[in-house]
Amino acid sequence: IGNISTDETTPYQQDVSSSNRELQAQISVRQGAAEQRREGKEKSEDYLLRNEQLGLFGVFDGVGGRAHGDLASQTASDVIEQELSNRLVNNEDPLAVKDKIISALSIASESVRNHAQGGLTTATVVKLINYNDKKYAVWASIGDSPLMLFNRTHSTLQRISKDEILSPEQANVITNAVGEPSMQVNQTGFFEVSQGDELLIDRKSTRLN
Repeated sequence: IGNISTDETTPYQQDVSSSNRELQAQISVRQGAAEQRREGKEKSEDYLLRNEQLGLFGVFDGVGGRAHGDLASQTASDVIEQELSNRLVNNEDPLAVKDKIISALSIASESVRNHAQGGLTTATVVKLINYNDKKYAVWASIGDSPLMLFNRTHSTLQRISKDEILSPEQANVITNAVGEPSMQVNQTGFFEVSQGDELLIDRKSTRLN
């Protein structure tokens, strides 16, 4: 199915065919973090979800201007991984997987409110599945960590999700975040993937309106 990567600089590559044979995918994750200086120290606000065996990937970017963005991003990632690990089954149709991702995000948002002490985070989650002899990417996105599809064979780049931002002039101000009581999962879907496809998840430095 190609690769999933974030936009940072440290490469990580692992052949997952042994743990997720039905996908026969090579996953390439380039891991990084948004660095925020507090009290003279650099503090990571990002968290990367990478579960090759489950075919589950995500980027969570703690929202700037709020305390405990690092705790919010890690909490959201941990809860979503646990929820989907417990609920997903083999050969499940994309619509059912999409609904489970939405449910996991809602549960994660409540956990962030309860445990992250006011912290908020963006979230983009992708689950790779094999259904009826076709391969799909099922996704959901909250905030402004955009999901993009690059095909190396045809050298094409397609943006899948949109930024939930206040305006083009205030692109660093998002309108939706995990941990907000008003959080909504507005962007979700699935699409068939093929050889040469690479999924890219970007992350930005943002704050909540």
